[in-house]
Amino acid sequence: MTDPDRIRSSAHGLFPVFAFILAILCILIVTMLWSVLESDRIAIDRQVRYVDLMVGEQVDKLILDQENVTIWDEAVRNTSIAYNPDWVSDNLGPWMQDYFGHDRSYLLDAADRLVYAMADGADVDPEATDLPAVFAPLIDEVRGRGWASLQTGAATSADDENPRKARLTSLENRPAVVSAMVIVPDSARVEQELADAYVLVSVRFLDARFLRDLERRYFLEGVRFLGEAADAPPGEAQTPLLGSDGQKLGVIRWRAIRPGTDLMVTLAPYAGGMIALLGAVMMILIRRTDRAMEDLRTGEAKAHHRAFHDDLTGLPNRTLFNADLQTAAEGLADGGPPFAVAYIDLDRFKDINDSLGHPAGDELLVQVARRLVRVAGRDNLVARLSGDEFAILHRGAAQPEDASALARRILAAHEQEFDLFGTSVFAGCSIGIAMAPLHGRNRMELCRKADIALYAAKAAGRNRARVFTATMDEERRHKRSIERGLREALHTGDGLDVHFQPFVDRSGVRVIGVEALVRWRTADGTQVPPSDFVPVAEECGLIADLGWWVFERALGTCVRWPDLVLAVNCSAVQLRQDGFADRIVRLMERTGFDPARLEIEITETALLDAPEMQVRELDGLRAAGVRISLDDFGTGYSSLSHLHQFKIDRIKIDKSFVRKIGDGTDSDAIVRAVAGLGKSLRLAVTAEGVETATQFRVLVDAGCTEFQGYLFSRPVPAEDIDAMLNARAFAPA
Repeated sequence: MTDPDRIRSSAHGLFPVFAFILAILCILIVTMLWSVLESDRIAIDRQVRYVDLMVGEQVDKLILDQENVTIWDEAVRNTSIAYNPDWVSDNLGPWMQDYFGHDRSYLLDAADRLVYAMADGADVDPEATDLPAVFAPLIDEVRGRGWASLQTGAATSADDENPRKARLTSLENRPAVVSAMVIVPDSARVEQELADAYVLVSVRFLDARFLRDLERRYFLEGVRFLGEAADAPPGEAQTPLLGSDGQKLGVIRWRAIRPGTDLMVTLAPYAGGMIALLGAVMMILIRRTDRAMEDLRTGEAKAHHRAFHDDLTGLPNRTLFNADLQTAAEGLADGGPPFAVAYIDLDRFKDINDSLGHPAGDELLVQVARRLVRVAGRDNLVARLSGDEFAILHRGAAQPEDASALARRILAAHEQEFDLFGTSVFAGCSIGIAMAPLHGRNRMELCRKADIALYAAKAAGRNRARVFTATMDEERRHKRSIERGLREALHTGDGLDVHFQPFVDRSGVRVIGVEALVRWRTADGTQVPPSDFVPVAEECGLIADLGWWVFERALGTCVRWPDLVLAVNCSAVQLRQDGFADRIVRLMERTGFDPARLEIEITETALLDAPEMQVRELDGLRAAGVRISLDDFGTGYSSLSHLHQFKIDRIKIDKSFVRKIGDGTDSDAIVRAVAGLGKSLRLAVTAEGVETATQFRVLVDAGCTEFQGYLFSRPVPAEDIDAMLNARAFAPA
């Protein structure tokens, strides 16, 4: 065989090899292209689900927002019973935009006439406003649904008694969520004729703010709304925005995240080399492709994990918890297993975070997460909702005792100390539990009731667990009613008053001063005890406004008693306000009150937070001539250092010690010790809660200098103090 034949034969022999390599290369390319397209498809499908989920959430949120103002006795009083335009503007108008972000509010009377309208945070003339046609079927539906449920007695709760309807529609050529609700009372104290009920319609546009939230929440870019439903151009994805009636409102479009395409672009420079070098480069490409695909899967897994997990603790976040809870709740309809929802909140986490620093606070959260996972077990979902709030989906918990047993194990685990970078701390927790289906079958309802139970656990003293009961719900509604009434009273000044309780000298006859005490009577004449409304004011942030109202009223009233000292209680919130002392001084100047007659009463608990700021404010008051009194001495963190650091002028012995005088306890010795301490430090000593002559004699003998209690007088209006002073005599009751 000649050399050309050998060469030809070799070429023919090599052809199948090259053909085989080319076939492998083609298969590889086709496989890679399929993987790219499939990866892109999965990623885009996931993005579409996220967008659709958030649109649905906007409908639920608008309904929840409206419930805050439509299930309300005051709303019924000021609409259907006696229409009050000022009240409606204050509570159903611009405030709805400022607080909830609603863009439109419309109020319709019983005849469906528009009586009030708000647009973009401003009142508008209802007579010059035309209701969009899309509102009519909503209003008709809620009225028909409401009358049917109320007339047949089908309503069983405040939620059932509040007919509501929401839908996604097009308004002003923009997508919008529209909700209509009938205004109903939240208690039996207010009665409303069916034919007189008003309807509140609220609108929130899915505008730029919604699109920005969508971008931030799901790491999307270039999100926008298009009214025309055109096909998405290359490199972008979209999902149709459908109204509640199925009508296509437009599309939401964004720059698609295409991990497969991104990978292909990265590998494109190698394609020419692979074709040229065939076998050798092909092997390199295979290895690099495998590695790149693995990196892609890893990166996608990390992105998915970040979207549904907390970065600090690694626990599922609120989004994943809500999704799993929704699945479990929907499964109840198909005979799925019962379960419990437990909300967990660390007790006084802020104190640890502030005193030891944020790194220590983060480390505490990580260690708490580990303990919760260990105690809850693999079958239950543990999530971090936000801050120091955790939640557990306790699957298979059929009875409250099952959930309570888990709660006891959690509390026991928190009895062990936490090591935070060499510092040992104890961090208890409070737990609220709701059972499904015992307490509800709806995700939002179960979360609401677990939160109510958590609130009850905190109110009961913390570091404990509570299972939801109907009584808790009533207490929550009662406190919410108190908050609304108190907020209204502070706004109008109606119902609030200041009473004064005298304190006397050692003779028990001469009045030397009065203590200002706030009283509140509701619009229906009910006297609300301070022990009920003051804690609510502290919880909802009204305590500072209430305190300043008392200061102003008391100073203005007591100007006419130039020989008496005025004692006014100061809350910890007020004391922490910058400029507190300056404001007191301005009030005294405006009312003409002598600073030497004013005595500010504070508790030791109020001095524990930010003491440097408080020392500065108290020094400012003392420089103006005001005296400082330490209230409830002996019941808190009593310390001689406080008497020195804050330059106290008077200490007040708490009534809990006075009440036990002569009953064989240590109260007599405590009273003598406190009185002796006051004498040694040249401090005035006042005994509170004196109710019997025996207590008075013991306190006088112990060395107390001033006395206050029912033995001498209850808190009374200013007119009664006038009468006492005009009589020029005062005898114990």
